[in-house]
Amino acid sequence: MQANIHLTRKNKGVTLLETAISMTILGLLSVVFCSIWVSSIWSFQRTTSNTITDTDAVIAMQHIIADVREAKTYTIPKQSHLKIVFPAKNEDGTYNRVVSDTANPVEYFLSNSTGNPDATGTWLWRKQVNGESRPIARNVDSVIFQTDTPRSVRITIIAKCKYTKGEASTQLTERVVYFRNN
Repeated sequence: MQANIHLTRKNKGVTLLETAISMTILGLLSVVFCSIWVSSIWSFQRTTSNTITDTDAVIAMQHIIADVREAKTYTIPKQSHLKIVFPAKNEDGTYNRVVSDTANPVEYFLSNSTGNPDATGTWLWRKQVNGESRPIARNVDSVIFQTDTPRSVRITIIAKCKYTKGEASTQLTERVVYFRNN
């Protein structure tokens, strides 16, 4: 009869073994959750950095290409410096394709955030002779201008952005840009 009483009695509380098993399962789930969370943060940072470098490189390239296509001539004083001369403008605002406007060239160069030419800067600037300067893109690690042919220029832009676990990098090269007004 005593064995019967023990079986019918309701046990209240949790045994040490049940507690240990529950804690082990909870610990494993916590490790898995934390690993997924940390991995997603790193992935987000990497994706964001790649997006930033891609955008900066594309914007810089688009600005330079638009000006080079309208140019009459260009010079490359340094590998990271481009000087563009446009055709002179007529009174109605159209280009006079015969005459160069050498008084108003546009320059592209790397600088720091102040806009002073500096080969170690990571900002790409567009400067006009009248003093109007504006940053085109940041995170530009290097820009390389090379003469491809007398009517084209080769432009290479490398943009980089650091994040917690590494560095994102984008390299764009436009091999041939023809001058429309040459």
